[in-house]
Amino acid sequence: METAGGKAGLKHVRSGETDLVITDLVMPDTDGIEVIMALRKQNPKMAIIAISGFSRHSPIYLTAAKHLGARRILEKPFEIGVLHQMVDEVLLAPPSATAEV
Repeated sequence: METAGGKAGLKHVRSGETDLVITDLVMPDTDGIEVIMALRKQNPKMAIIAISGFSRHSPIYLTAAKHLGARRILEKPFEIGVLHQMVDEVLLAPPSATAEV
């Protein structure tokens, strides 16, 4: 399910079972770092992929996302096949898998 922003996404996750969250790190209503922290508090095993567009802050945000619990990080622009592969890897990997680029 796609939501309009981080707050709506967190509300959706709280309302039911979610296997994977793909979050942008820069959003208008909250940022992905806050989303990742809230998800980790709610469900430490939640599968998370964090994405960020190219900017001078992207590497910092992506590194922070990885350290806070995103299993994979991905810089935009990216090929959709790369995202599909990451989704497969994250959903098949054990919850203790570490984040990779």
